[in-house]
Amino acid sequence: MKGFILFIGLLLLTVSVQAASKYRDFTSAEGKTIRGLVKSYDAKTKIVTIERDTRKTAKVPLTIFSEADQIYILEWDSAKGFSSKVLLKISCDDKVLEKRKEKEVEDIHYTGGTTVKDFEKTVTTFEKIAYEIEFQNRNDSELKGIRMEYQIYYEQSEMVSDKKPEVIQKYFAGKMEVPTLSAKSKKVIVTEPVEIHEDNINPVPVAGGDLRQKGQGEVHGIRVRLYLKMPSGNEVLREICRPEKLSEKKFPWKS
Repeated sequence: MKGFILFIGLLLLTVSVQAASKYRDFTSAEGKTIRGLVKSYDAKTKIVTIERDTRKTAKVPLTIFSEADQIYILEWDSAKGFSSKVLLKISCDDKVLEKRKEKEVEDIHYTGGTTVKDFEKTVTTFEKIAYEIEFQNRNDSELKGIRMEYQIYYEQSEMVSDKKPEVIQKYFAGKMEVPTLSAKSKKVIVTEPVEIHEDNINPVPVAGGDLRQKGQGEVHGIRVRLYLKMPSGNEVLREICRPEKLSEKKFPWKS
């Protein structure tokens, strides 16, 4: 099952790291003030494009600004690169990490005197399923300080006799640090797995009056929250899920 993740929430910033959609006062290293907003930043040349409140634009070196404004500009650039589905492309795929089978066997004795030794009455298949997440950083600068929280939603029923198995909805919550994403690079990380199983009941004893109902499991999807921590301590939040149409009502984020 492959596909790109739905970008639910692109950017939730604290006041000091807003995406420069409003004009603000910038102060030069000499103490002069201009009103404008950041249009772009070139990490290679360290040139900032500023739009003045007169609607005119100018390209200036990052170093002409005060230390506080330099931090603001760098954080704006990191937030933009982190939230953009073009600059930071993320794909996701569920992955079977382990598969094993356990067999329930017994000797079957027929009325005619025939005996079948070690008859496979039930074969239970267990699977450990995780999510493989690929980050493609297309920015000209690295992205670091990203932490990830995720919740995997799945269900499981257990084999029972004489009634319909009860399906239990479950989820697994995990967290991990995302390694530094170098400029123009790819990185793959794998979540912790969940385990589901399915019972394959042999139809021969069922025909003979065995009323067992098989248990089975299914993984529904994953929700991920990514947090980019800035030098100032502020954080940018980006939320993603797989599959794209994973129901928020049925599978909400559990706090």
